[in-house]
Amino acid sequence: MVFIASPYWHENKSIRDKRRKQVTEYAHRLAEKGIKNYCPLAYSEGFPEVGEGYWIEHGLEMIKICNMVIVYCLQGWEKSKGIKGEVKKAEKLGIPVCYAEGDE
Repeated sequence: MVFIASPYWHENKSIRDKRRKQVTEYAHRLAEKGIKNYCPLAYSEGFPEVGEGYWIEHGLEMIKICNMVIVYCLQGWEKSKGIKGEVKKAEKLGIPVCYAEGDE
């Protein structure tokens, strides 16, 4: 099971929407190849009333059950506080982290 870390937040809603669409499509492509994955952005949209803090904690807990973290490198990924926290958590747990080029 791989955890897909990707940037999300941006002040421009259309960029947030585009990022969600791109990473969800990436998760789908992995699934089509038989790679089980957890993509936080594929789930969080369905729960708009749940705050950001919930999803940050949720994601960090989900990393614990994954064998690898893939950072999907969409534009802005280097600045993402969320990705930094997810990578730090994975490294602390000894979970490998790899980077996949995004196409934003």
